Amino acid sequence: MQVSKWIRIFLAVIGSILFLDGLFLAFLNKIHVGTLVPLVLGAFFCLYALFYYHLERFFFYHYRLHTLWRFGWLCFWIWLIGLGYFFNFIKENKDASQNLPAVKAIIVLGSGVENGQPSAILAKRLDTAAPVALSQPQAKVILTGGLDFSEKESEALVMSRY
Repeated sequence: MQVSKWIRIFLAVIGSILFLDGLFLAFLNKIHVGTLVPLVLGAFFCLYALFYYHLERFFFYHYRLHTLWRFGWLCFWIWLIGLGYFFNFIKENKDASQNLPAVKAIIVLGSGVENGQPSAILAKRLDTAAPVALSQPQAKVILTGGLDFSEKESEALVMSRY
C-alpha cells in the first residue's frame, strides 16, 4: 500500500514537469514530436496518479483489459530503455565525425527558425556540419526544413544564409 503511494507521487511530479514543459514549448509554437510526446506522457502520468485507485478497481473486474493495460506498460518500458540506449549511442559517437570516409551528400535536418534566425539547436547542427562540409568539398550539402508558423522564409533558406 505504501509503495503505490510513492509511485503515485513520483508519477504526479514527473508528469507535472513533463506536461508543463510540453505546454510551455507549445505556447512558444514549438510544436513537433519532441514537445508533444512529453506533453501527452505528462498528462497521462498525472491522470494515472490522480485516478490510480479507480483504474485498479476497474481492471480488477476486467481481466482482458488489465492484460492489455500491462502490455501497454511493457511497451512503454521497452521504449524508455531503447530511448536510453539511443541517447547513450549518440553520446558515445558524438566525436566520431572527425574520421569520416568520403561521402556524396551531407544532410542537415531543420529544427526551427526564430525571427528569421536558426534556433539554438539548428545553429548547433549547422556548426557541426560546417567542418564536415569544408573537409569534403565534393559532397553536396542538403538543407531541410519547411515554413514555420508565423515565419516568412523556410528553414532551408535561413540555413543557407547562416
